[in-house]
Amino acid sequence: MVLQPSSSKSQSEELFVWPWMGVVANIRTEFKNGRCIGESGSRLKQRLSRFNPSKVHPLWNFRGHTGYAVVDFAKDWTGFKDAMAFGNHFEADRRGKRDWLDNRFRGSKICGWVARAGDYTSAGPVGDHLRENGDLKSVGDLAAEESSRTDRLVANLASQIEAKNKHLQELECKYNETSLSLDNMMEQRDSLLQSYNEEIQRMQQLARRNSRKVLAENEKLRSELESKRRELERRGKQLDKLVAKNDIDTRKLAEEKQKVAIFFMRTMLCLFSCLNAAKNSLLQLAAMEQKKADEDVLRLLEDQKREKEAALKKILQLEKQLDQKQKLELEIQQLKGQLQIMKHMEQEEEEEEEGGGDATTVQKKISDMKEQLQEKMEEMEDLEALNQTLVVKERMSNDELQEARKELIHVRSSNLTSIS
Repeated sequence: MVLQPSSSKSQSEELFVWPWMGVVANIRTEFKNGRCIGESGSRLKQRLSRFNPSKVHPLWNFRGHTGYAVVDFAKDWTGFKDAMAFGNHFEADRRGKRDWLDNRFRGSKICGWVARAGDYTSAGPVGDHLRENGDLKSVGDLAAEESSRTDRLVANLASQIEAKNKHLQELECKYNETSLSLDNMMEQRDSLLQSYNEEIQRMQQLARRNSRKVLAENEKLRSELESKRRELERRGKQLDKLVAKNDIDTRKLAEEKQKVAIFFMRTMLCLFSCLNAAKNSLLQLAAMEQKKADEDVLRLLEDQKREKEAALKKILQLEKQLDQKQKLELEIQQLKGQLQIMKHMEQEEEEEEEGGGDATTVQKKISDMKEQLQEKMEEMEDLEALNQTLVVKERMSNDELQEARKELIHVRSSNLTSIS
């Protein structure tokens, strides 16, 4: 804050031109080209530089340079000090306003004084310039205005400080609330993160258990498949034994037929000597019966052979169907295990979706796996139905084979009885 210069009571009540100005007179001029010309404002400002002038305005009229100039000083108390120093300098050198008006000095040197009320109200270019660019004020008025401005500034600063303090208190309250909310959010975040980690660990453990369960089921299915394969091998061996037994029975039947033929021939030879006519008729009848029996035996043998081949084909088909069924069961178990895993993944994706994620891909995969599982189940049911059909046909073929054997034995017994 600039200190107000001390002044007497008369000086405080004296009117000055404000902003502070000084008047310079007796500036040397010369007549040239029909006009008066004189020293420029910048040259005068340089000559008066010790008084820190802001600007120097040479005054002109229709004749040219008037020989007067007005000096502008700063608008603060430093400018007033410079203006008073300017006036005191010329007054001490007897080149002030009084000396200029008393015509006591008319040398070549310039005169100067501080612009006051008399200069402001005077006629001529000096008064016109002062009235146009300034106003009359006393030092006391300026001091009162400065004090009033200072008081207003202090009051404004005090209100601003109070508002700043109030705003600072509000900011502190907001900061405390924000800090408390942030602490709560961090606690909630830590709790959510802990819950998420626990859920992830639980899901991982569940996935590992499901994987182990699927592996165990696969191992169980593999062992069952191996057991069924051994059962098929055993049944194949039994079938081979049955085929071998059937061959033995066929050879025995042929041998018995040959024995019957030999026995029949011997009987015929014995009876031929006794009953020639009866022998011929009986021989013809026996030949016809033998031929018919041979044809029946051959037909039964052919049917038995075809049934045996059909039974072998059905057994092979059953083995293939069983392998396919076991393969489908294994695929179904694997799909069920994958479906369980995908369901857990879907739950996890749904939880992420609630936080802003997307579970469309997992749901689509689960839908595709369900369709595949449904297709495998339908195919499994078809194979099961076909397998049951083949088993029924196999049993029927075995029953037919047994009936054929019984019929063959019955025919052989009938032939022997008729011959006898």
